[in-house]
Amino acid sequence: MGQQYDVVPRTHRAAVRRGIPKRQLSGTAFPSASSASGDLRKAYAIVLKHWRAGAIFAITTIVLVTAATLLMPAIYEAQGRLQIDPPGQEAFSLQTATGEVTDAEYVNTEAQKLQTHELALATVTALHLDQRAATSAPGFANKDGGALRAALSDFRSHLSIHRDPGSRLVVVQFASRDPGLSAEAVNTLMKLFIDRSYQSRNDAITQSSLWLSKQLDDIRAKMDQSSQELSKFQQEHGIVDSDQGSTSGFQALTELNKQLADATSQRIQLEAFAKHSPNMEALPQFATNQVVQSIKQKLAEANGELAQTRVIYGPNHPNVKKLEGQIAEFDRQLHSQSLAARSELNSSYAAAQNREGALRAEVDKATGQLGTMEQYTSLKKQAEADRQLYASLYAKIKESGIAAASKTSNLRIVEEAPVLDRPTRPHRLLNLLLGVVFGLIGGVVVAFIKEGLEDRIHTTEDMRHWTGLSSVIVVPEVERPAKLHPEKALSLVPPYNTLDSRACLLLNKPNSPELEAINALRTLILLAHPKANHRVFLVTSPLPGDGKTTMATNLALSLSKLGRTCLIDADLRRPRVGKAFQLIPGPGLADLLRGTATLEEVLQPVQSIERLAVISSWTPSSDAAELVSADAMTNLLAQLRSMFDYVVLDTPPVLPYAESRDLSAMVDGIILVGRAAVTPRAAMRRTTELLNEINSAPVLSIVLNGADLGSDFSYLYSAY
Repeated sequence: MGQQYDVVPRTHRAAVRRGIPKRQLSGTAFPSASSASGDLRKAYAIVLKHWRAGAIFAITTIVLVTAATLLMPAIYEAQGRLQIDPPGQEAFSLQTATGEVTDAEYVNTEAQKLQTHELALATVTALHLDQRAATSAPGFANKDGGALRAALSDFRSHLSIHRDPGSRLVVVQFASRDPGLSAEAVNTLMKLFIDRSYQSRNDAITQSSLWLSKQLDDIRAKMDQSSQELSKFQQEHGIVDSDQGSTSGFQALTELNKQLADATSQRIQLEAFAKHSPNMEALPQFATNQVVQSIKQKLAEANGELAQTRVIYGPNHPNVKKLEGQIAEFDRQLHSQSLAARSELNSSYAAAQNREGALRAEVDKATGQLGTMEQYTSLKKQAEADRQLYASLYAKIKESGIAAASKTSNLRIVEEAPVLDRPTRPHRLLNLLLGVVFGLIGGVVVAFIKEGLEDRIHTTEDMRHWTGLSSVIVVPEVERPAKLHPEKALSLVPPYNTLDSRACLLLNKPNSPELEAINALRTLILLAHPKANHRVFLVTSPLPGDGKTTMATNLALSLSKLGRTCLIDADLRRPRVGKAFQLIPGPGLADLLRGTATLEEVLQPVQSIERLAVISSWTPSSDAAELVSADAMTNLLAQLRSMFDYVVLDTPPVLPYAESRDLSAMVDGIILVGRAAVTPRAAMRRTTELLNEINSAPVLSIVLNGADLGSDFSYLYSAY
């Protein structure tokens, strides 16, 4: 039987017509599952809808992966490990490791050397891989060493070098169809690398030794010359080799310079006293003399006593004369002491001059001796440096010889590549599993891509999404019986732009899914809203070829079982209802609307179908839009309401013509028909928008015509 989805109450339907999004109407009025389950159902519906494309992609992918996996040759990839230590860390080494180059840099450099062209060529030559290439391609091998180039290119393409970042190990791998060749190639490459590294180091040591030997002769001659010059200088100056000679001479010179400075200072002072001081009494040497100080004291006492005596006895008293004589004696003694002090000062000045000259001569002599010692020290240092350089180079030559003779190396094979008993790749089971997984996932992705590119209505979910309405009736596709002539075959969905006589009628298919779908539509529009008292119904579609005429005809047949029904062929551009019922041509709806015919003349009962009358149209009318929008059409519908229980109008498509829009406001409800896989989504959406814009009658139901019974839950028809 037909399907009915979420019948929308009239209030919600009106809200949808006013442009309120459907998601705003959800809540208590629309019980729904969780968002996650809804998304899963949508995804499942999309995959089910495009299962053929997904299955084709998945099967193709699985077949291709399986074929490629089975056709892949078995590859053996042997693996060996090589330890690379920095120089100076060998088991026996005379070289000290330095920090100029880090371990990582050195190991990376050596790992790059493993991939050099020369080492690969040496390995190819050692394994005679060029001969194998010549055997496999003799024509190519004769062209200027083509076999060798081919073998070398093939070897390098199958060789891989990886360094373990956490250690000094380098992993060497070689892939080949021959397990023995794979292991042999890895081991040969590592051994040749160690041998070439040792040979390179040995050659470097040999070259260094030869260069050092040549330099050693020049250094020996220079050492002998510096030693002879030192010995000759030592003999000429009578120098005794002593490490303290230079130090003691410098200390003596320092002491002499200090004494010379003191003597010079003393001489300058005495010279100032002797030449620039005429008054001896002002000199400190005279003032500090004990004798002079004693005479001056006595002189002062005599002068004091003389002054008292003169006051007492007068100037001519003998005591006065005596005291004057004593004072004169004291003055003479002071003068005598002044002369003696000057003589002593001159003598001290002369002695200071002599001492300064003697010290200066000693300083000059010591300075000369110190220069000689410095020259001797310089010659001694040069001779010692030449001796040390000679000894160092001689030791280097000896070390080079020992290093060249030793067989130790900083490169060591940690693990040789074994001969594998199982191929490394391909992983056939893994590839097959990945192929199946990728094929299934890719099939789902293809389904979603195809859904994204799809522009046609296919399922009820499509219809609900693009119209914003929940009430959808699914009418299945009906196959024509092969034994019947096309004009006599019963089909609910006829071929495009055709309608065979009685081909649209379902009279001869009782209990069929198609007929049950029509009955479900009838039940929906009559019982879903019993208080609305819907009696006049308009059947239309967005575009031609959607099956609206077939739907209108069969809906009228179904309604006639419940009451008096009138079917109006309001499609004045392509009238086909009369032909479907095989009525006799005569006056039609256009004549009635023009006033050239009466209702009794155009209203024809259908034979063998009780309570069904048809107002047909027989010839296309150029003024169809003006006729259906006139008052005559409104009056006709009002008259028919009083005569019949139900009135069904078959109208032109909404998008290309305006008649359906005019009639949509005169009826009680609209049935909008869309054809599965034919009607564009945008056309269905635009149709609902146009009906909303003109405030038409409510859309009672959406009919998904020509649906596939194998999808969108319609399989329940056939299962029942």
